Amino acid sequence: RSENKNELVQDPVDTTVYTQIGKRRVEGVELSMVGQVTPELNLSIGYAHMNPKIVTAAATTAGGLIQWSPKDAFTSWATYKLPFGLTVGGGLRYVASATSSSNVDTSAVTGVVDIPSYTVVDALIGYEINKNVNLQLNLYNLLDEKYLAAVNNGRSRYYPGVPRSALLTANVTF
Repeated sequence: RSENKNELVQDPVDTTVYTQIGKRRVEGVELSMVGQVTPELNLSIGYAHMNPKIVTAAATTAGGLIQWSPKDAFTSWATYKLPFGLTVGGGLRYVASATSSSNVDTSAVTGVVDIPSYTVVDALIGYEINKNVNLQLNLYNLLDEKYLAAVNNGRSRYYPGVPRSALLTANVTF
């Protein structure tokens, strides 16, 4: 459970005036398992279910959902180390749809009413050159899913999700 008090609320008559009166609450549960199933196989799985709610606020938003807060999220990841120094892995991330809490419809201006749910698949391949040096190639959004990662409160700007991309890393320990 998480609560934020004294949220800024815009005066509906004089939009240049803000007052600190709001209260928002998120209640939920997060479950995760992380483990080494065998010396070669590592797994990580997580699920979160949240109930985001505006407890007190301006009359138009009280009792509504906290803007752009998904109710469900899931992630999973697995890696397997092969005997000759190669590691392969992959997983997915799911985020449920999220909507605006505002009862004032500005979608005609911005075109954004909600953020659709999305699922993204990632992968990696790594190679241990020796005990001090390894290379790792991470591949993000393998299916090149087009998704919205976030939208600002006024719905005037959105942030697209990361397109298909890769990152090559050299890890050196000493």
